[in-house]
Amino acid sequence: MICEIAKVSFNINKTIARINNPKNISMFKALGVDKTVCSTEVIANLIEYEFDKDNFKLIHTFERGSMILVEIISHAGDRWSNQFIQNMDLPAECVITSILRDEQVIYPRGDTQFLENDKVLVITNKAALAKLKKYL
Repeated sequence: MICEIAKVSFNINKTIARINNPKNISMFKALGVDKTVCSTEVIANLIEYEFDKDNFKLIHTFERGSMILVEIISHAGDRWSNQFIQNMDLPAECVITSILRDEQVIYPRGDTQFLENDKVLVITNKAALAKLKKYL
């Protein structure tokens, strides 16, 4: 309601609303709210990934979890440690965006090799993350 008033009365172009119930997202969109932030959904996603007992750490979710940024730490003995990206059969929905190695940022290409203790940042979705976990 406030977002609608802001758009009409104050000529505001973009509005954002914080909501408690994810079921209300479509209603807010129908009322003309441009973006919504659901604290319940954010907390639920964080809890889900915190209890995941592996090397994967959720960094950020985009568009209600349809895209996620994940940090993966490479350890000695991992299947993908010392592998080159070009030799890996990663899911198509996974994009390796950067590698943090010895306080330096590496923007990887096919000839980039994963080393022990690399922090690898990957953009993916929830379905592809499950495939990626099986692969790695």
